[in-house]
Amino acid sequence: YVAFLKLFLETAEKHFMVGHRVHYYVFTDQLAAVPRVTLGTGRQLSVLEVRAYKRWQDVSMRRMEMISDFCERRFLSGVDYLVCVDVDMEFRDHVGVEILTPLFG
Repeated sequence: YVAFLKLFLETAEKHFMVGHRVHYYVFTDQLAAVPRVTLGTGRQLSVLEVRAYKRWQDVSMRRMEMISDFCERRFLSGVDYLVCVDVDMEFRDHVGVEILTPLFG
């Protein structure tokens, strides 16, 4: 999945919550493969190391467990909204605060 990260971040910078503070958290077992991407003002990237699994099925099954664990340890005190997406997508149009319905809060 690291192969998709550069395009994901570049398109997110153009279309995702432009004008707002954004903190990207990247979960990976390949720290050295994370690309460098120039981020806008008020935007930052944190790379969080996670355990490697041999099978993609195990990665998928453990994803929510990893997110839950990091929520308890890190996100609850420093995040207003948490939006989780896979990096094998690209943003093609504006995605703004309109997605932050009361369901997110």
